[in-house]
Amino acid sequence: MCAAREPRAASPPSIYPPTKRRTSRPRHAGRTVTGEEPSARPRGPRAVPIDPRQGGPPADPSLAGSPIRRPVVKRAMHESQQPPSLRISSEISRIYKARYGRGPEKITVHLHDDSVVCLLRDVNTTAQSALVDAGRVAVAQAVHGELQLSMADEMTAAVEAATGRRVSGYVPGFNAEISATTDVFFLEPAGD
Repeated sequence: MCAAREPRAASPPSIYPPTKRRTSRPRHAGRTVTGEEPSARPRGPRAVPIDPRQGGPPADPSLAGSPIRRPVVKRAMHESQQPPSLRISSEISRIYKARYGRGPEKITVHLHDDSVVCLLRDVNTTAQSALVDAGRVAVAQAVHGELQLSMADEMTAAVEAATGRRVSGYVPGFNAEISATTDVFFLEPAGD
């Protein structure tokens, strides 16, 4: 058998004045600031069909009205549309990475009327840095110089492809102490 509950003790009187209880909904409920019904305004971003002529995927009618917006995918620039300096820097960086196991940290390419100058920074490998630290700078420079000359044909072909001009000469340079390399390509006059 259940025991009877004792009645609760009355709570002490509040020190705050009694509040008026609302019996109807608030004056602004169901309306927006402009006074229109909530169903008349959109809630969140609406998906819009993407026009395939703008580079996006074809429009999907099943997504109309969906709250998710599909991003437009930017397509990579085709190699032939890239400026020559970008093509040269990409190719020379790739060639260095293939030969040395790592590419330069920074490469700057300057195009002039009759030459292309490539400045490569932070090119030393771990072995070259160890030689420099041991005071064997001449050995590090000799090895790098030989490797640079062995890459001359490949780098010359990359510069010729990017500029559309023949390379008449190649002058490499390397300073092991500051971990910097220069590759200078002399171009034949345009139209020859």
